Amino acid sequence: MVELELYHITCKAYPIGKVPPLEGESLHHLTTQTDVKAWINDFLDLYRSNEVPSRKKTFFACDSIMNCKALKSTVAKANCTPRIYKVKMKSPSKLPLALVNHLFVLGQGHTKNIELANEYWNPTKNWNFYEYLSEEMEIIEEVINEDLTPMGQVRFWVSDNCNLIADSELVKAIFVK
Repeated sequence: MVELELYHITCKAYPIGKVPPLEGESLHHLTTQTDVKAWINDFLDLYRSNEVPSRKKTFFACDSIMNCKALKSTVAKANCTPRIYKVKMKSPSKLPLALVNHLFVLGQGHTKNIELANEYWNPTKNWNFYEYLSEEMEIIEEVINEDLTPMGQVRFWVSDNCNLIADSELVKAIFVK
């Protein structure tokens, strides 16, 4: 079983060293059920193998603090202070995030969606920005990062968002023909 050190962004305050229990559907999945992206986790889960966790019942992480910052808008809600934690995950699935974003762009029922889902669960391209899924996550430490402030976020979007932008361009080149 491979154990990786990764980074997790959340509004939740976790105690250091504790493995938070995942009971039922994840907070991420439950919060997306009230917006226009609600169908994406259900759709992707239709095409996953039994060896990988369901997107509805998993913890999400990134391989860098920079990539976590790109996900700030997905966790930042009213009365939320985003936190980034260094975490350990056992045998996480490594999956290209840009494909999830592109499903949203194409919309439910698009003819390319199954092809996108297959590439998501079984990546064949050289992606730059991955999300890691695991049903187990251990909190190592909270990472203090001033770039989660509004001014820090402006600096980030101006200079450091190249991984997600590159993957978005790759998705367009492959799936928009």
